[in-house]
Amino acid sequence: MTVVGTINKSECKAVHSVLGDKGIPGGCLSVLINPDDSLENPKDQKVHRNSWLWPKLARRMTSGGKNKYHPSQVEQDPQIDSLQCESMLAALTAKLGEAEAKKVLPSACPA
Repeated sequence: MTVVGTINKSECKAVHSVLGDKGIPGGCLSVLINPDDSLENPKDQKVHRNSWLWPKLARRMTSGGKNKYHPSQVEQDPQIDSLQCESMLAALTAKLGEAEAKKVLPSACPA
């Protein structure tokens, strides 16, 4: 299994609309379930969010630049490997036909 690339939220939605929960990579489910975090407040982009659970931990996680990602942006696009690409292409081809399947297939997958 070699990692081919990543699959973004819109590609997850497109494949999910055709194949459902069982036809998409596992990381896509978390991307589809979690709502977008818009970070509308400019202060939240730089400092900790108002954490009702552990304010001190929230401050530690965002202070000093020790962490690669802000805690509210920690979720990354799921990675997809060649076996997942092949199985998605086969399932999409069975449902949609070859031409439409290649349109829905994630861009990271070789067509």
